[in-house]
Amino acid sequence: MMWLIITKKRKGEDVQLNEKKKKEEKGKRDNKSSNRGQIAKLLNCQTSSQLVSEKEKEEET
Repeated sequence: MMWLIITKKRKGEDVQLNEKKKKEEKGKRDNKSSNRGQIAKLLNCQTSSQLVSEKEKEEET
C-alpha cells in the first residue's frame, strides 16, 4: 500500500515538472517570434509570414 502512495506522489511531481518545462519552452518560442517582429520593424522590412500573406492576397486578385 505504501508503494502505491509513493509512486503516485512521484508521478504528480513529474507532471508538475513537465508542465513547468513546457511553459518555459513556450515562453522562449514567444520571445523568438516577437524578437523577429521587432528586428523586422527596426530594419524596416517584413517577416516571412507577412510576405507569404501578401503573396496570397496578390494571387486572389
